[in-house]
Amino acid sequence: MSIIETFKETGIFVKISSSSLLVSLLFVWIAFTCTGWGGYDRKEVPSVKNGMHFGLWRICDDSIIVTPCKPLDGVTNEWFGTVQAFVIFGFLGINVAFFLLILYVFVPSCQRNGEVGKAASIICFVTAGFYFIGVIIFGVRYKRDYIEQYEQNFKFGYCYFLSIAAILFEGGAGVLLFLEARMNGTQTPTERQNLTVSTASSYQGNPTYGASTNRDTVE
Repeated sequence: MSIIETFKETGIFVKISSSSLLVSLLFVWIAFTCTGWGGYDRKEVPSVKNGMHFGLWRICDDSIIVTPCKPLDGVTNEWFGTVQAFVIFGFLGINVAFFLLILYVFVPSCQRNGEVGKAASIICFVTAGFYFIGVIIFGVRYKRDYIEQYEQNFKFGYCYFLSIAAILFEGGAGVLLFLEARMNGTQTPTERQNLTVSTASSYQGNPTYGASTNRDTVE
């Protein structure tokens, strides 16, 4: 059975949660790697920008002359380091949840396994909480220390808003996965298929399988 056919056979909750978690994963990867959490744009002379933009791990300027970015790992700013830590947990969690969802949908030994579905759901909730804490700390401190201090020159970047959207998508996926897992037991389709095959094999090996029971009942 192809991947598309396998996905089509899943329930509506799985389809929606898979799409939601995939969008969340895309947003998180962009926010985690790009320099769009904050900064400012300035034009001091025509056609020449002299702005600054930073993400979680580096800070860059947007001057017309190509210059290297500066790393931000190991900063002495405590609140920024705290944001980095919480966002790392959120980033890893979304990737793990998506991996478990792949197992739940496509791997025969894990298909519709309630334990796998619930594990993915719990990871979505917990890591979305970590990511949310990081986003809240960044929003509060960045607004106070930069936007309010520098007369609105600084502004939030697109990665900050992508992070908020990623949290919402991940939380929604977690809810749907939890409902899906509640609807399915821990027995997988492979186990049910093996049980059916075993019964059929017993009947083929012994054509009178079950006949004695029926005969005794008639007598």
